[in-house]
Amino acid sequence: MTCREFLEKYISDGRGDISELECSMVRGAVMRMLSINDSAFYQRAKEDWKADEEPVSMPEDIESEPVICAEDIYVRIPSYMVYETCVGSKEKYNAILSFVKQVREGLYVPEKGLCYDLYDKSTKERILETGDFLTSSAAFYLMGMADIMSAVSEEIFEQYKQYVAFFKEGVNGMLQYYKEGQPLFPVYAEQELSDENPEDIHASLMVAYVLFQGCVRRALLPEKYQPIAENIFKACLDRLAESNTYEEAAGELALTYTEYVALLQKQGTDITKVEL
Repeated sequence: MTCREFLEKYISDGRGDISELECSMVRGAVMRMLSINDSAFYQRAKEDWKADEEPVSMPEDIESEPVICAEDIYVRIPSYMVYETCVGSKEKYNAILSFVKQVREGLYVPEKGLCYDLYDKSTKERILETGDFLTSSAAFYLMGMADIMSAVSEEIFEQYKQYVAFFKEGVNGMLQYYKEGQPLFPVYAEQELSDENPEDIHASLMVAYVLFQGCVRRALLPEKYQPIAENIFKACLDRLAESNTYEEAAGELALTYTEYVALLQKQGTDITKVEL
């Protein structure tokens, strides 16, 4: 079975609604402005959002949310931006940017290009001591920044540029750990691949998704980043095909495949001739 065959029931022509996948990875799919207007999942959510009521309560600052984790950056934070852009009046754009800056300062480690698991002192001290930076934490951070960047209105250009800068900083930080010929990332990003530190298929797919999305949005140069994303994606597909474990990575596959198809279509490529 190929990736395309596996995902056929979830995605129609590469742009369908994938919200039926029972997988935590898809909770953030509604955030993606790329196809948000034709997403049935988004339309249902929008009906539930009232003009005078926010779908989520954004904390005033990160200190009031001491257990915020890297996954929250993807699963929760883009929803604030989606609401303000599509339902609200953009009045809270400044508050969202302020909160995102605090999250970046609290969780992201620029000199390593990686991310802490949790925003709490003991976790950060342990990770700095052991070097156990999870690749998945950095991948969640990148996915969140990608979706926030995609959701903000480009009319608010200065803020859009700020989110693009956060996104590109994270991408280039993560790609410090990419090795040509060894396209998959390990569980712990700073450590070499080994039996004790195996390939992380899920995180690798997440990174490929981010790179494809950046190319679609022209935040990243396709000439530079698309070949890297394709190498990572195809290496993941090879591993999943060998072990026949597509279903274990269904959410990541759906998101990454959708972004890749969107990019190919934008470039005028006949996707039926692309082996996936």
